[in-house]
Amino acid sequence: MAAKLHPYVVFLPTEKKDKILSAIFGSKAGVDILRFALKQGIYQKDLVKKLNYSNKTVIEILTKNVSG
Repeated sequence: MAAKLHPYVVFLPTEKKDKILSAIFGSKAGVDILRFALKQGIYQKDLVKKLNYSNKTVIEILTKNVSG
């Protein structure tokens, strides 16, 4: 059974945006990967190459964010 998804727009205070997003996604790595993916498209090899995170970290973050 597929879960229903509801898109939301959340306005964040500029000075606390990174802290709030890190709390939502579990780490700064999650936020960096999300930002890069939104700009470039999600290609694992590019994420590992462009960001300063290991392949293991990228896979864990993507798996966590995709599986909900």
